Amino acid sequence: MRVLERLSDYSDAQLNQLEENALKLQTGPKADDANQVLMAVVEERGRRKLNNQIKAAEAATRAKEKVVNLSFDQRVEAAFTDVPPLDWERAALAALAEHPGATTEELSRSLGYDGTYMNWFGMVCRDREPWLGPAMPGPDGKTVYSDLLVDFVTNSGDEASPASKRWKLKSEALSALGKLGIIK
Repeated sequence: MRVLERLSDYSDAQLNQLEENALKLQTGPKADDANQVLMAVVEERGRRKLNNQIKAAEAATRAKEKVVNLSFDQRVEAAFTDVPPLDWERAALAALAEHPGATTEELSRSLGYDGTYMNWFGMVCRDREPWLGPAMPGPDGKTVYSDLLVDFVTNSGDEASPASKRWKLKSEALSALGKLGIIK
């Protein structure tokens, strides 16, 4: 089939449409052709995913090589210059700068949400790990990206309030982000 020879030229939307059409034909007289198309679509998606992973790995290597001899504050500057923060990322960074020592819940509330801050901030750091990293695993074995920019302090708690983990931007990160005008 000629269509299979051109799959690499198809956009993701066109590939989705082709898959949708083939799925509709799976139970009819063209089932064999439909199954062949579906297998080719799966292979093309796999090829694209692999190519994207290779490109991402190459970009990460270039970023790491760029910052290998830089100080931490210079790496922070490079990270946020090469990958400028989106509006929601700026808001997450500003919340932390404006509320040093706050808990996850307090930071989430400052942004108008409930309990989402840790995930948001982790994404900010994860996307810049090649410049800042490497991120290390936490006690549960999961990678803690937020540690790249944050010093965590755990309060032991008392009768009035339970133990809590508090967030504070590393001083070098605070300085670099201020220098870039990302936070005030």
